[in-house]
Amino acid sequence: KIEIRNAGHLWGKDAISTRELLKNELGKSASVLAIGTAGENKVTFATLSSENDSSASGGMGAVMGSKNLKAIALTVKGKRKIKAANPEKLAAIKEEIRHIPVPSAIIDNGFTSLINTDGLNEGFRDQICYDCIGGCFRKTFRSETGQEGKHMCQSRSFYLFQSLAYHGKMNDVPFKANRVCDLYGVDTLTIEALVKWLEKCVEAGVLSDSQTGLPLSKIGSYEFIEILVKKIAHREGIGEILSLGPHKAADKLGPEAKKMITDYVSRTGQRYYYDPRMYITNGLFYTMEPRFPIQHLHEIAVMNMIWGLRHMELIKKGPTTHDMYKIAKRFWGSEAAGDFTTYEGKALAAAKIQDRQYAKECLILCDFRFPNLYSGKAEDPVGDPTNESQIYSAVTGKDIDEKGLYEIGERVFNLQRAILVREGHQHRTDDVLENCDYEIPLEADISNFGGIVPGENGTTGSREGMVIDHNKFEKMKDEYYQIRKWDVTSGKQTSDRLKELDLEDVSEVMKKEGFC
Repeated sequence: KIEIRNAGHLWGKDAISTRELLKNELGKSASVLAIGTAGENKVTFATLSSENDSSASGGMGAVMGSKNLKAIALTVKGKRKIKAANPEKLAAIKEEIRHIPVPSAIIDNGFTSLINTDGLNEGFRDQICYDCIGGCFRKTFRSETGQEGKHMCQSRSFYLFQSLAYHGKMNDVPFKANRVCDLYGVDTLTIEALVKWLEKCVEAGVLSDSQTGLPLSKIGSYEFIEILVKKIAHREGIGEILSLGPHKAADKLGPEAKKMITDYVSRTGQRYYYDPRMYITNGLFYTMEPRFPIQHLHEIAVMNMIWGLRHMELIKKGPTTHDMYKIAKRFWGSEAAGDFTTYEGKALAAAKIQDRQYAKECLILCDFRFPNLYSGKAEDPVGDPTNESQIYSAVTGKDIDEKGLYEIGERVFNLQRAILVREGHQHRTDDVLENCDYEIPLEADISNFGGIVPGENGTTGSREGMVIDHNKFEKMKDEYYQIRKWDVTSGKQTSDRLKELDLEDVSEVMKKEGFC
């Protein structure tokens, strides 16, 4: 049954406390999705918070706040089990996947060689998601003050280098910075971009402590990040402006502040990661996707990072340059896609990755385990792209192959595109990259292994100092539209292709409104 309950006793509380209070009321078996103060106050980058501190960006926290919706709690009770249509087949697939190395764990182990973690060797324990077949690099961390919470990926390290510069050593400030963002319910990708921008404004003399009411002279301290996040979540003082995100905040603070936004902020106001200057294929994801397309970006970047760690001899196993060509041919459509220094094969690779990732998201499969591009086997390093379709068939009893599953992903992607167009997206006119991709050369650093990538004929290439070639990128877009069977000149979807994808009703609306 469904109930709408009064949330008066929860309003004003942080996201984590809200979850805990509702679990105490409804029982530990309840699953809770909640917002913090930032969501209540409709901060544009407010997040949703769920089990094990899982958080969702994209501003959905503000959507819930706008509806006076503090939390959604779900309790499921029953005695029956949901059985797979073919449990033997499913068990065999699970056993196969269990022995495939987890890319994120490989990268995490490799990065420990690059970053000194002395002082943070205690307080960690593995955090394995529900029904996972082996775990990954996700940890729970316990600070010296007794706080506990997730410790993983971007959110654990978004404040790391500022903290190192301020304190001169590793400590639990990066964890606490992540924790305060989770408590108030704000996106760490956007906070990271804001902190970087504020840093640059301070260095240029554009902003100061007295102007903002923020302890900008203490960037890197916990005091600074706590005050910053609190002011944003409550929209107090400068927090009212910063709650709009870096771009709109810079517009309000003037042209000098605007100049400080360069190549580290995406159009969504989040930190710009895995950008096209480093990974050409990713340029199409940034032009075609309405949100930060992290799953898409991962498919290209993660393999390059594993390759890079092996190349730098920071790990013993990993794909060679020739292995990358083999993986590219099987998963991205051509060996050319495995040469990261050219524009050849990248349009087909982008389309294949999008279709696969949307299908994977529909299946709710872990982004850290799927797709299995790299097997880890010396005799055959190429993974199996049919794992997802095999799982679907084993669970549902409906036969579907790899191509059939990707068609589902393509249908989802085209439906999303149609919605975007209906809401004002101007087709090819709006399918654009950031200006910085064309104008500011890529700076090589620790995060991109000095810009090294697989090159041609088994060589090592470099993207250091590179920008996107505008003409070549536009030709790549032409090729992409052709692959999608859209109109190349305008970037509009075609009625025939929508019908082929079993979207006849969408085709009729789009045609009637002049959108295709």
